Amino acid sequence: MSKSCCTQQTRRQGVFDYFERGLRSRRLAPLPISAPSPIQANGLWVHFSLRLEMPACGAPSIAELRFNCSVCTTLIAACQAVAEHFQGQTMAAVLVRPAQQLLPQLLNQIEGIPVAKRDRLWLALGAFFACLHSQKGQHPVEHVS
Repeated sequence: MSKSCCTQQTRRQGVFDYFERGLRSRRLAPLPISAPSPIQANGLWVHFSLRLEMPACGAPSIAELRFNCSVCTTLIAACQAVAEHFQGQTMAAVLVRPAQQLLPQLLNQIEGIPVAKRDRLWLALGAFFACLHSQKGQHPVEHVS
């Protein structure tokens, strides 16, 4: 979501706003921590990778989050929304919230996801959590388009 400089109101961003940013960022090289393989469902796949920031005192936080996925406008938008939502958050803050609570929040954040394609957001969240729970080391994955 973005804030208007004059009104300080938060406005929702549309699927195509997230899609345009995600289309550019989805082809970036993977980061050191990733799930061993992409998460797949209904012929689509998603793979997240992340880099943690380990402060001298305090909880580790997600310094950077990247993804690659199947070519699907809604899926790319969902992955980009997940990446923007969680980047900068501490691991502890992310892990205390169940995915069932996150889905409505993310659906509210993205304007225009067709009802028939909301499963893409579940796929993106699943891939993000698979990456998060595999933080033991690097698992390089070959990306295909």
